[in-house]
This record gives sequence, structure tokens and C-alpha cells, in this order.
Amino acid sequence: MVPSFGTYYQPLCAVYSKRCIPFIEKQLALGEPKVDDFYESVRVKRVSYERIKSIDPNLASFFNVNTKNDLERVERIYDESDQLLSTEEIHHGKVEKSDPKWNSQENRLRSDSQY
Repeated sequence: MVPSFGTYYQPLCAVYSKRCIPFIEKQLALGEPKVDDFYESVRVKRVSYERIKSIDPNLASFFNVNTKNDLERVERIYDESDQLLSTEEIHHGKVEKSDPKWNSQENRLRSDSQY
């Protein structure tokens, strides 16, 4: 299952079946480092950005964090959004799985991934 917009994929945010391993290994053995090159050899379930926006309205899940400035920016994005869990709660483990906020987001993710 891979998030996508048009022909653009977010392969590092995808969920892969164990059945993909031989195709990934073959790709690596051939020296082809592009993550989504093996997609043409497997069945790919695409998840639209619109579907993802139902749980991540700003698509912050796809923000690349490579520098301290990037981290500060993504934290501001989350602070300004209506996310159920703040980045501080996630990074510092301040929310337990028994917390209603955690369960609410977990249930939204679970129900969203069934489509």
C-alpha cells in the first residue's frame, strides 16, 4: 500500500508485503537504488492523498526532515494543525495506548487503511 498523487509515489511511507522481498532483493542486486523501480513487478495498492488528508490534513507525514530547521518547521506545522497528537507527545511518549487521543487516531488510521 503506497501513498500516491498522480504518478508520484511516496515509497518510504508505504507498507510492503513480505512477498515484495524477492523483487526488492533483485533490484538491489542489479544496482538499481530507486525505491519504487520494482513496483511494475508487483501489485501496488495506491492510497490517494485525498484519503490521507482525512487523517493528515496538511500531508505533514511526507515532509522531509533533514536539518534542525526542517524539524522546527514540521513541529510548527503540527502545532498549527488540528492533529490529534502533537509531535511532542509522539516523540516523548507522553501518550499511552490507553489514552483516548491515541485510540481515536489509531482507529481512524485502521479504518482508513481498509479502503
